[in-house]
Amino acid sequence: MHIADILFDFDHTLGYDNKLEESVLRELAQRYCAAVPDDDTIHAVLHRFRTDHATLPAAIQTGLEAWGCGSSHLDEAVSYYKARVLELASTWVVPTPHACETVAALHERKIPIGILSNGWTELQHRKADIIGFPGPTLASEEIGAWKPDAAAFEIAAARFGMDPAATLYVGDTPDVDVVGAKAAGMLAAWADLDGKPYPRNIISPDVCVTSLAQLLDYLPRP
Repeated sequence: MHIADILFDFDHTLGYDNKLEESVLRELAQRYCAAVPDDDTIHAVLHRFRTDHATLPAAIQTGLEAWGCGSSHLDEAVSYYKARVLELASTWVVPTPHACETVAALHERKIPIGILSNGWTELQHRKADIIGFPGPTLASEEIGAWKPDAAAFEIAAARFGMDPAATLYVGDTPDVDVVGAKAAGMLAAWADLDGKPYPRNIISPDVCVTSLAQLLDYLPRP
């Protein structure tokens, strides 16, 4: 297995945001709406943006309307949401164990690296900056393609000048990260950082790691 480049997912792979967006959306509901939704309902609104190709304003506004937010406040509420999330990110986002050391080692070995992450552009770039990621970042929103669509991986490889056949994509979600990377002709590494079983009937990854530091074992020694 020849690995020349490495692409990373961000959330639950390189970093944790500790449910930052869920917290701010709940705060938004308390501020603007007649009813405060439960955790599952809040997650469903964000999931619609993250996986169903809805725009962030459309997903947020649909939720707020359902919770009793008046139409006159919708634009203001979405602006507040984005500004508040970005404001809090530096104190909520933290790297996963060994992420910074592994990325630094890859950078030192001159292995080209990058991030391809589902999410909205400003936030995903901000998260990468917070953990000091030295490579380029692409968010699904800015390229108009969402994992597991193979097009998202293909766009990232082209933008970063990476050969898909020699690129290892590292992510924590098998049906999004592994499936999408393999469909794009990449190698796939499952980052099993939380000790979860691998789902049945999903294509197997080429690599499975329980610590990002283990990625270095698959690369030539410096």
